[in-house]
Parts: sequence; C-alpha cells; structure tokens
Amino acid sequence: MEFELGVVPVPKYDETQKNYVTQIFAGANAVGIPITNPDPERTGKVLDCLAEQSSDTVRSVYMNQTRDFKYIQDEESQEMLDIVLSTGVFNISLVYNWGGFAMQAQQMLASGKGDTIASTAAEYGDMITADMEKTMEALSEAGR
Repeated sequence: MEFELGVVPVPKYDETQKNYVTQIFAGANAVGIPITNPDPERTGKVLDCLAEQSSDTVRSVYMNQTRDFKYIQDEESQEMLDIVLSTGVFNISLVYNWGGFAMQAQQMLASGKGDTIASTAAEYGDMITADMEKTMEALSEAGR
C-alpha cells in the first residue's frame, strides 16, 4: 500500500486560543548520580551542559534530515513540523499524576466528557496541591 502522510499540530481548543500548544513528551527521563560521587555539583553542571547541547544539535540534525524530504514529502508538512516543535511543552502533571487527576482527565477526554474537566479539577484541587507539596519535599530531601 502506498500513501503519503502529513504532519498536523494538535488543533487549538477554539478560535480564541492565540497559539498552538503541542505536548512533545509525556514521560520523564532520569539520570542517577551515585551518592559516592565526589563532586555531584560538577556532575550536575556537566549533565545540564550536555542536555542543552543535545537540544541544539539533535534537534537541528533531526530537522535537517526530516526536512530534506527524506520523511516529509511536502512543504506544508514542514511548516506544520515547525509549529509542533516551536510550541512544544512538557506536561509534568502526566509524569507525577498529582492527585490522580492527569489520568482522570485523559479518561474523561477519551470518553467524550471533556466538558466536565474544569469542575473535576476543582474537586481534585486539594489532592493535587498536597501531592505537589509531597513531590517538592521529596525532591528537596533528595538534594541534600
């Protein structure tokens, strides 16, 4: 079977939304630094630098290879890919699922009940806040 595929960003919620927002990744990568590391601050700085450099170099290589019509066959899809990558966000609530709300919201959207997300979020508010505080406390303790 032969057919062409295109790239399309996630649609805007409605016409009043100014910009596209595209979820790039719904997970979390982690690097463990052993407690025996003699200079964890330096190690952290090196990892930050590597992440920053890879963001620049990996993205440009990906874009160049994708844009040279190796994978994308039309200019309109190239423009759409630009929109996707320039509006990308990382949704940390999906990583931690604070209060169980992120998964609940996904299930509501999948079942066509997206119109009740705001009221459900209000119900989950205290649980979300408590879980966020626990996460911040755990991260703070891990950094000691």
